[in-house]
This record gives sequence, structure tokens and C-alpha cells, in this order.
Amino acid sequence: MLVTRSCLCLCRLFFALWATTPSAQALEFASLNASGPLSDARATCTAMVLPAGTSFYDCARAYVFGHLNNVRESKGPAQLHILQVAARINLATAAPSPRLLEIGCGALALAKELVPLLPVDGYVCIEPNNWLNVASLQHNLVFLQHVLEKRALFLRRTDFDASELGRKFDLVFSHSILSHAGLPQLREWLRGAARVLAAGGAAVASLYHHDLSTGKYDVPDSAHEKWVYPGVTILSKASVATAAAEVGFKFEPELGPSLREWYASRTGERHDWAVFRWA
Repeated sequence: MLVTRSCLCLCRLFFALWATTPSAQALEFASLNASGPLSDARATCTAMVLPAGTSFYDCARAYVFGHLNNVRESKGPAQLHILQVAARINLATAAPSPRLLEIGCGALALAKELVPLLPVDGYVCIEPNNWLNVASLQHNLVFLQHVLEKRALFLRRTDFDASELGRKFDLVFSHSILSHAGLPQLREWLRGAARVLAAGGAAVASLYHHDLSTGKYDVPDSAHEKWVYPGVTILSKASVATAAAEVGFKFEPELGPSLREWYASRTGERHDWAVFRWA
């Protein structure tokens, strides 16, 4: 496919910016030209009013990595399986169907699996980068119909608090949020989950207890206290357990090595998984 000079320059610029990141290694660069997400990102991010402190390149990076990488790798079914194992539930047969809050739904990889299974008003997402939501809905009209029929709700927030809705949720789920968060953000996430988690509910999140370069556990927490991306943070089991207890949660640190390896084999991501329930 022929590309314009401007598109080619944009492709080279993005590739230069991201070539050293783990996400860039997973991208099929040739397919970017063919499928057009770079062009879509440019149009979307140029047209929208970005949140304060968000640059054009922040927006474009989120669009491309979220919309292309997550959707193409089909992470949604794998995340759904993890969620159901952790929460001890089968959403296809659960009666009455639970209500779920997803903190950080991004390009809606998991939402595509969840929304059809949940009841009306059963799905809410908190996502500061709402252009990812919009892009995913534009590219899947069947899913958009499910979203409208089920009255799925998308909150544009930079925190983790959905308490303004006055609802309780049986499940709270986050993928690749705490894996980039320092201890202050972990505590904020736990406070947000505690405000809305129903009695008997479960909150599930991916994070890293281990050093990705060595694979070793029982390593110190990452030193930084702010969000990092595309870098990752290490949150020790002891620190997570302490923070969970502060809001009345008990922390279940392991779903089992075999399940962790199963998820890695399907997504390329070696997350640990934390489950929080009321103590």
C-alpha cells in the first residue's frame, strides 16, 4: 500500500519514540500502515481537546498501543478467564448476574467479553483516556449495540473513585494499572475499590511482585511514588497486604503459578494477580 509522505514521517517518528519499549516489540509495524491506526490516531488526537498535561504524542501512543496491541492480541478472553477463576464465578450462568466496575478499561478488550454477559446497568468503567473507548466502539458496531442496550457507563476520571454513582459492585477488575502504580496509587486504588465493593464481592488486579529481569520474588518495592509508563513497578506482597488491611480487605496474593503461566502463554505478559475480599 502506498502511503503519503506525511504518514511515512509519522510512522518513522512513532517507531523511533517507541522502538525501545516492550510494547513496540509486539507491534507488527507493517500492519500499522495497512490497517490505518496511526492515521486514525493522528485524526482523533488532533481533533480532540486533550486533558491538561496530555500531549499529542501521549494521546497517539495510548491510541495505538491500546487499540491495536490489546485488541490484536485478544487479551479479553484471557482476562475474562482470570476474573472468573479469581472471583469463583461463571458469568455466563450466574444468577442474578453480578455488576462489575473495571478500573482502566482502555480499548475495551475485556469489556467486549463482559458487557454481553452482564445485566442492564451492570458494567461501569473508569478511564481517563476516553479516546480509546471511542475508537474501539467506532470499530465494532455490534459491540456498540450491546453497550447501548446494556447501558454500559464510561466515566472519564483520573482517579479510581466511582462512588459518585451511589452503586455497589460485586466485582472490581483492573488490568495493567497497579503494574504501573507506586504505593500511593495502590492505596488510592484500594480506597476506591473499598468505597464501592459489595459485601461478598471480589476485587482483582494484575501487578508485579517479581523482578521482570531476574524473575525473583521477595524483592523490594519500586522506589518511585508516581505513575510510570511504559515502565513497570514492583509491589511486594507484604506491602500490598498491609495496604489492603488499611481498608478492611484481606489479600490473596496467588492464583497459582500454572494460571499465571497460562495467561502469559496467551498474552506475552507475566503478571502476578492480586485478589481482595472483605476481611
